[in-house]
Parts: sequence; structure tokens; C-alpha cells
Amino acid sequence: MIQTRINKFLASCELGSRRKVEELVTSGRVSVNGKVVRDLSTQIKEDDKVEVDNAPIIQNEEKVYIIMNKPIKTITAVTDIIGEKFKNPRRTVLDVLFETFPPNMPRPRVFPIGRLDYDTEGLLLLTNDGAFAESITHPSKKIEKTYVATLNKDFPRLDLPKLENGIMIDGEKTFPAKANLLGKNIVELTITQGRNRQVRKMFDAIGYTVINLKRIRIGQITLGKLRTGEYKILNTRPKV
Repeated sequence: MIQTRINKFLASCELGSRRKVEELVTSGRVSVNGKVVRDLSTQIKEDDKVEVDNAPIIQNEEKVYIIMNKPIKTITAVTDIIGEKFKNPRRTVLDVLFETFPPNMPRPRVFPIGRLDYDTEGLLLLTNDGAFAESITHPSKKIEKTYVATLNKDFPRLDLPKLENGIMIDGEKTFPAKANLLGKNIVELTITQGRNRQVRKMFDAIGYTVINLKRIRIGQITLGKLRTGEYKILNTRPKV
């Protein structure tokens, strides 16, 4: 069976220079078959499952880019590991994708970039391009993500600066944000972080409850007119 050194394998997947991918390994961001590896002498076999930051890495496969309007009550994952353990798997974004996938097209092995909460809808990107995924999710990139939040009560303009200046959640202040009032209880919020349930927690910290949350933009990529559950396969790598 053919084996390839892990740094050569990652570099061939367009994850960066040899030095950069070696840093990915030594910093503990790479796993092989579910186990974190830090040894640069690790050999990768053809059937090994390699992940960087929990995103599967696939070698020598045509790159695929998909924009989806994720429905609520759907998990942003390839499979529902927890649900399957208890024999009650929840619907995943791949289930949504393949329910209406063209029958004459081979099913691509894609994964979602980043996460949207189970009860959050809107723009989600799927791909098999690890380098593209990292260009969006790595904290240093500070890619803007815009959400529209419908709240449980009216939101006065005087509270917009609270969101824009940063709010303490989970013991840490959020980065500066952009906020616009779209309606009496509807706020558009743009952030550059991806902390767990960040938007909901930001509103909760200043006395509001989000009753509906929708992501409409990631960098230069917008949701457009895609309806809930619809998706679009792109011909080229999108600019973010």
C-alpha cells in the first residue's frame, strides 16, 4: 500500500507551504483516523482519514464549492455521531444536499465550512477544498459574517453601540462589530469571530432573546435568493 509522509500529503492538498503544514502538525491541528498526530514522520495511507481543525482533507479530487441556505433543525456536520450512538440521528446538511441532488451527477465528498447552530438558518458553504475552508475559518483571517436576528422585543437604536463596541460573554469581550436596525425588533449584526453561539449570547448579555437567526453573508459571498434548503453548485472557487 502506498504511503506518504504527512507533511508532503498536506502540502499536496494545497494547505500551504511545507513549513506551514508542518506547523499545522506540530501544533496539534491535524488528526489521522480520529487521533491527533504531532510527529512529522507519520505516514499516510490511501485509506486514512485525515482532518485539519476537524475538517476532512481529500487529496487529488476535483474541487467542489456549494452555497446552501441551511434550514433550522439541521446539524452542520457530515454525520450525527451523537444521534447515531443513541440510534436517533438528526438531519444533517449533507442529508439536505443529497435529498435533491441531480441523480446523474456523482455525489461529491464535501464537508461544511464552519458551523451554524441547529436552530440557525441561512448561508452555509460546503467544499472538499481544505485550503479554501481554512481561508475562511482561521481566526487570523477575520472574515466578516452577517446575521439578521429577530428579537423577542423592540430594540432601541441606543443599544446598537453596545453590540458594536464589544460585549463580555463567557468571560471574554467580543471583537468590535457592525450593527444596523432593520425593524423594531430586527437587527443586522456583522462579526468577525466564530465563538460558540456568539450572536445569541451577545443579545442575551444585554437583555434580549433571539427568536430567529439567519446568516446572510460570509465575506463577499451572499445568500442571494436561495430559498430554505436550496443550494447552488459553483463553477469556480468563490472570492471571500
